[in-house]
Amino acid sequence: MFLFYSLTSQAGKQLDNVLAKAEDLAGKIENAPNLRKQLTELTNAKDIAKIDRLSKLIDEFGAEKLERILSKVDGGQIEDLLQDLATSPAFKDAIKNTEGLVDSWKKLDATNSFKNLRTDIGWLNRVDGWDKAGIGFAEFNGKLSLASKETGEVFADFVKNGSDEFFEIDVDNFLPYSAPTSGSIKWSEPVTMSVRSASGETITGSIAKTTDGTFGFVENVSSYGSQVVQNTILQRSSLRNVFPAITVGQEAPPMAQASPHLSGSSVPL
Repeated sequence: MFLFYSLTSQAGKQLDNVLAKAEDLAGKIENAPNLRKQLTELTNAKDIAKIDRLSKLIDEFGAEKLERILSKVDGGQIEDLLQDLATSPAFKDAIKNTEGLVDSWKKLDATNSFKNLRTDIGWLNRVDGWDKAGIGFAEFNGKLSLASKETGEVFADFVKNGSDEFFEIDVDNFLPYSAPTSGSIKWSEPVTMSVRSASGETITGSIAKTTDGTFGFVENVSSYGSQVVQNTILQRSSLRNVFPAITVGQEAPPMAQASPHLSGSSVPL
């Protein structure tokens, strides 16, 4: 009998704590429908830990700002976003300083194989920069395919195989290709991780956009000797357009073998 009374008493105290915390929070979120919905669900579930989590985040962000952040994601993503904000201090600080990075979080969270990148500050800023430049991405066969948001034309793949992470660039997507019709470079962003051509060659350089809206990759050729050699390498795709046999000949070098996925493909964004 004593044990039953003790358990009943504890349950009653827990319920009182839940109701007290919920009542305290309710006054702070009158004009925040997403926060009110969260509070109602947590109160019904008698989840004191998550009510505490919500309370701390409201105190840190302010109800208005936190509501604005939650409104940027789909309803099914709110719990994951709240959990990330509560458990990753660096991510929380990044979102406090730049609310727009929530859009990057949302896109990475919507993938199957790349969710673990959603709190990586470098990736959040990378996706944000791509978006502003007109680059979107879609998950395709376990890769992130980067493409022009305007045309859907794919120009690079991000590949993650265990700890091995790299961008894969097809030879047809080196810039400037088909110069001068593609115009001059108007935007570029250095790629700080490993980049490989479709043949497996490791290279360095930048993702870039030309004045006509074409996206591709500009190789860093500073280590290739004379200016003539450097210019020739920069025009590698142009040369293959002029001499199509180079891309189909039996004796073509490995770099000339086009990726069936990247070359001329497109994805819905």
